[in-house]
Amino acid sequence: MVAMKRFKPYKHVPGVILLLAYDDYQILLDKELNKAYHILRSKLSKAQQSELKKSQMNWITFRDAEYELIQNNWTSNNFGSSAGISRGDYRSTIVKDRIIQLLHYLQNY
Repeated sequence: MVAMKRFKPYKHVPGVILLLAYDDYQILLDKELNKAYHILRSKLSKAQQSELKKSQMNWITFRDAEYELIQNNWTSNNFGSSAGISRGDYRSTIVKDRIIQLLHYLQNY
């Protein structure tokens, strides 16, 4: 509900609403990623926790590289007014996929 208040001044600009929604979605996904990571971590032995941490750090490196590719390629010059929407979708998908992977791992415990 709080996010909707933010949208009101931009009612006439649908693209801005979508970009703000993607920002909110990224925040939600980050919270869900941290939650899945910590729940899975709590089920593991110390050695497995160390492996998970290493894996997560490697994934963050991958994510950051993907974010850079997305930011540099999906520009307004290359893709027009839909570039921002595409960037939001691609970034969200990367994080959502990691959450799903961690939850699949968690199903084993």
